[in-house]
Formats: sequence, structure tokens, C-alpha cells
Amino acid sequence: MKILNKILSLLISAAVLASVCGGLSAFAAEPPVTGARLKEMAECRKLSDSPDAEQILNMEYQDQNPELAVTEQKVEKVGDYIDPDSAFMMYLTPAQGITKFFRDGGGNAKSFAEAFDLFKNSEYCIEEYWQRVEPFYDEHGQLMNARNFEVQYSDGKLNDIMPPAAADFRFEDKYYDLAAEAVNKSDIRDVSAVYTFMNEIALDTDKGSFVMPCETVTNGYAAYLGYGEIKLEGGTLYPVLDYDNFYSLLSQYAGVASEHFEKRVREAIGGMPTQTEVEQCGASYPEDTDSFSRYIGTEPRYSDITAEQAAVTNQMSDLGVITGENGYFRPNDRVTRAETAAMLCRLFDIEPSVSSGFSDVPDEYWAAGYIASLAEQGVINGFEDGSFGPEEPVTYEQALKMIENLLGYSSQSTLTYGEYPEGEIIVGAMLGLTDDMPGFDSADPVSRIETACILSRALDTHILTECYYFTGSSMGFGSSGVIDKTLAD
Repeated sequence: MKILNKILSLLISAAVLASVCGGLSAFAAEPPVTGARLKEMAECRKLSDSPDAEQILNMEYQDQNPELAVTEQKVEKVGDYIDPDSAFMMYLTPAQGITKFFRDGGGNAKSFAEAFDLFKNSEYCIEEYWQRVEPFYDEHGQLMNARNFEVQYSDGKLNDIMPPAAADFRFEDKYYDLAAEAVNKSDIRDVSAVYTFMNEIALDTDKGSFVMPCETVTNGYAAYLGYGEIKLEGGTLYPVLDYDNFYSLLSQYAGVASEHFEKRVREAIGGMPTQTEVEQCGASYPEDTDSFSRYIGTEPRYSDITAEQAAVTNQMSDLGVITGENGYFRPNDRVTRAETAAMLCRLFDIEPSVSSGFSDVPDEYWAAGYIASLAEQGVINGFEDGSFGPEEPVTYEQALKMIENLLGYSSQSTLTYGEYPEGEIIVGAMLGLTDDMPGFDSADPVSRIETACILSRALDTHILTECYYFTGSSMGFGSSGVIDKTLAD
């Protein structure tokens, strides 16, 4: 009997040992996690499985993006070129929009699967379904098949669908491989769900939920405040609450750093207006000045000037901008580029400078200082060969460009109304600089009387000033155009 018990005991021990060893062998034989497997798990949530699939696929959006048609006809519905069995879901927002649901007060989610349910039933949620087909182009190089469209939920109900867009963003395979490498180095033995975000991948595992940044993220605000380097290393798995803590601290440090930075900048640039002050100033269009009316009806001072021309020539003469000689104004003579530079410096009260830098304007030339000043301010540029052509007649387009530069409208003419000279001509007409000058060719020379008229109108034109202000919250500067005064002011 004792022998029998001993034999049974040995048999049981052997069986147990075999079982344990067999289990260990099976465990050891399990293949490591691969990037391909993680990718397969991330893309398993198909659009066809969504309870809202039919509604999404039947969404009509014609005329919103007709250039994305897959045929010569307009695409009528999402389902015309989104395959519900190949389209899968990913999120284009950072993971911190989801990780907050793991916290106390957020829902205490135990997995990303639970967190997504909480998110979808919260106040606002966006889901992205992406198509996995390769892009194709028409004969003009236009991308013809949509990559993604956006599905928005509120309180658990589908409330909006954004039309497909020709975006070509995909979560790169190398990041799945990076995540697989991190998993295989850890004590994780089971990955139950995979989600992709913008440059992040999230995993539900037997050891809890993790987020892996694809690239290293540094809390620059903490470094700015002197707290050292705080970062999330790319390719490292972080427990979901550790990840969430990083972004919570990032937000806190951002607010403190912004206030600190604003204080330092304001101390350094004392007197800079606030955004509100600039916007209020720019919002109220100032009253026009009228420096011309008092000259109407005055007697001509020059023998070659008519009664109609007397007002503007008398005004320019009083200002010392354009004067006659020996009792003559010579109204129909052409104005040279050098004379225009001198007139503008006198009108805008610009002091002459030194060397102009132009090959045909020596320092001893009578208008060299005027030309140099305008060149320094970027009002005049000269020609490609390095010359200025001081004795050449100035044209309408050249004169208007110089004046609009000084009045602050140069960028507006180019950005809004086209390249030189079309933009300058349009802006000049809008500002009233060319009133009563119908039918001129922009490349024609300008006469002295026409120059006097243009400069007189510039005198009562509002100056567009680019006013800069400190934005504070965005830790930078903003600017706004302000037209609070005229040259006459």
C-alpha cells in the first residue's frame, strides 16, 4: 500500500510538473507582438460596423466639394466612394482629449474602450473614419478620392458629418513597429485594443492602458520657468494617468509662463498699446481733413496758371513742395524721378540722407539726399542694373507706388489688388489720388500740374499705419492697420 501511494504521488508530481513545464513552454513559444498585428487591431473598427453607417454613407454633400468627384459626375453621397468595409476609425486629436475620462470626475474609465464610450456620450466628440485605398489623380494632378471625413457626436447622437477631404494623412507603419518593440520590452502579455491618434498610439492591455508618443514631447513652458526638462520620450509606453498628468502640468505651466513672459515683454517694450486699444482705434474711421478748400478761389500766383489750377498750385507753393521760377509754374512740363523724390520728402517732412547707393546718383547730385532717404525707407528701389534714372520722367504708376508706400498702402495694393502696377492704380483710384484724371495710361509721364493735384489729395488721405500690439495669450505679437490721422493732421 505504501509503495502504491508512493507511485501515485510520483505520478501526480510528474503530471503537475509536466503541466507546468508545458505551460511555460507554450508561454515561451508565443511570438512577440508585431507592428503588423497592432496595425490590424487599430484598423479593425470598420465603418460598416457603426450603427450610424447607413446615415453616414447616405449623406448628400454635392456642391460642397465637387472637385473630389471620382467620375465626371459630381459625387452625390459619401457612400459613392467610401468603402464601409475598408474605412476604419482613427482620431486626429491628441490623446489627452480621451485620457481625461480615466480620472476622478472624468468617469474613472478602466480602458480606452470605456473612455471612448464616455467621450462619445459627452458634450462633444469627433470621430474620423479613414479610407485605406491608394490615392489616384486626374490628368491635372488633382487628388480624386477622399481620404477622410469627420463624424461629430453630441450627447451620444450623430449631429454632424463633415464632407470628405482630399487629405493624405496616415498613421505610419514605423510607429506601429515602434509600439510593438516597446510592448515586447515590457511585462505586457496581452494587448486587447489599439487606437491611433495624431502622432500617438494607445493600448489597452492586461497591465492597464498606455499611451506611446511617436516623437518626444517636451514641456517647454516648464523649462522656460526654470523647472528643468520634463518630457515624454518618443517610443516609450506611459501609463495613461502618467501621460494625462504630463499634459495637465503642461497646461498649468503654459498659463504661468504666458503671464511671466507677458510681464517681461511689457517691461521691455513699455508703451506698446493693447490689442483692445489698437482694435478700437482701427474700428472708428476718423473724420477727413480738408486742407484744400481754403485755397479755392485764390488768385493765380504764376502767369502760366489758370484760375482752375490756382488753388492746388498755391497750396503746394505754400507748403514748399512744388514752386515755380521767375513767375512761371510750367504746369505741363514733365517731372523727373529725382524731382518726385524731392517733392515727396518735402511733403512728408523727410530729412535728406547721405549716399543713395545708386550708380547714377553721385553724392554731389542735387537730389542725392532725397533719393537716399526714400531708398532707405524702401519707398524707391531703382532698376535691376543698380541705377535710379534720376533725370527720367516719372510715370503715373511710379509716382503712385512711391506715394502709396509712404501712406502705408503698398502691401494692401499687392496683396489685395494685384502686382505692380495694377494694384497701385486701383488703390490710387480708391484713395482718390487720381480723381479728375480720366483716360491716362499708367506708363505715361506725369506733368507738374498733375503731380501737384496728386500730392494735394495725398495730403488729406488717411495714413494706414501698421500698429503692433502684444497678444499675451499666444505669447507673441499681433498687428492691425490703423488709419487714425491724415498727413495734414
